Amino acid sequence: MAKGKKPKKEVVKAEWRRLPEVEALVEEIVLKFHKGLERAKIAVLGKPTAGKRMGKRVITTVHRPTAAMNALHSEEQGEIHYWIGVGMDAWGELDQKAKRRELDRALSHFIGLNEKGVWQIIGPDVQEFTDILRRYGPYNAELEMFVEAARQLDLPFQE
Repeated sequence: MAKGKKPKKEVVKAEWRRLPEVEALVEEIVLKFHKGLERAKIAVLGKPTAGKRMGKRVITTVHRPTAAMNALHSEEQGEIHYWIGVGMDAWGELDQKAKRRELDRALSHFIGLNEKGVWQIIGPDVQEFTDILRRYGPYNAELEMFVEAARQLDLPFQE
């Protein structure tokens, strides 16, 4: 090997896989909290590692499928309307309540069909945030501070 050259890193192939057991949990949550999504076909795909955004781990991500993705999928099971990406490294560290909370939070971004018949996604908003807090309580120090501040301001937030 020439002087100063580093050996090439071995490329590890990402192992993505469909998660039917998580899709069953998604269906339960939809029936309980997201009635407007009952007709939506939602797939869940596991990827090896969770992403990061602003220094924090992002366990679940939400997506609309591409036309190519639907072409591959539709031959087997029909068109999908949404899919949720799950970082398997972080997912494995969660207890059952935290898994439900993550999926419920992800589902809050799916808003169903618009007037043109297109399945829509929205970004996070205060309503989604407070709905998740009401259902699962504050689950980290930042959220505990948010709940305490809401109480001090006498805002209509209740766990």
